[in-house]
Amino acid sequence: AIRQQTDGSFAAGGGRSDVGQTALALLPFLGEGHGSRTTGSEGRDVVAPGIAWIRRQLFPGGEPRAIEAADLGIALKALSEDYMLSYGRLRPVEADRRADELTRLTARVVAAQEPSGAFPGADDDVRRAVWPMWGLEAAARTGSVLPPAAVAERFRTWYGSRPRTANDDVAAGLLLARTFGDAFGRQALDDGTRRALAHGIDGEDDAFVLATTGTGLLLHDARAFRDWSRGLDDKLIRSLLQTGVVRKGDPVGDTATVLLALQVAYRTY
Repeated sequence: AIRQQTDGSFAAGGGRSDVGQTALALLPFLGEGHGSRTTGSEGRDVVAPGIAWIRRQLFPGGEPRAIEAADLGIALKALSEDYMLSYGRLRPVEADRRADELTRLTARVVAAQEPSGAFPGADDDVRRAVWPMWGLEAAARTGSVLPPAAVAERFRTWYGSRPRTANDDVAAGLLLARTFGDAFGRQALDDGTRRALAHGIDGEDDAFVLATTGTGLLLHDARAFRDWSRGLDDKLIRSLLQTGVVRKGDPVGDTATVLLALQVAYRTY
């Protein structure tokens, strides 16, 4: 919170633009239930100006601003979660405007998908595909947007053709099974759960992998999640300084990602 700038944004970092970084920084606050319209919440003082800034940046002239697909995905996830938390406190006109923004932003994310099913840069960094898909998953849960099933089909084609780990399988299963009800997603969870349990928590696994894998396991099998996550909190907390900031990496983005991994058990549903 102390790193938020006066206009509500967070400075670009970790390879993300200012939009992607701001959205990522807001996600842990949203995960604790702090929306831009939540009353009696200190977190609202961070979320409200941050969400307002993202909306101004993304829709300066009506149509979504052209930014990297991964950052669009993070922003779509943040705006979708805030929409769900704030819905009952929005005036009908504003609720309609927010839903329209989600629809247009979803269309921009879908348009960024390549014919192969990947997203720009995803062949070198799978996160660049996971974030857009995770954003679409959040948008679908608002009930106001239904991403095309073809997005999952194309993603499945690309994902099946690349080397991946057990934890990647769980992440893909989460994104496909919950959003699109795809049989591939369910199979990926079945296969990925077994391999993730055998794999355990690798010292090289970063917080993003732990957040996506933990979410997939919890959705699929709560007992498996408990077995897999034993010791997870200690690993994540050891990655932080006593001040609460990550020991290595981007102080804003990487700290937020650790918080997302710690929040899995109570933000998933």
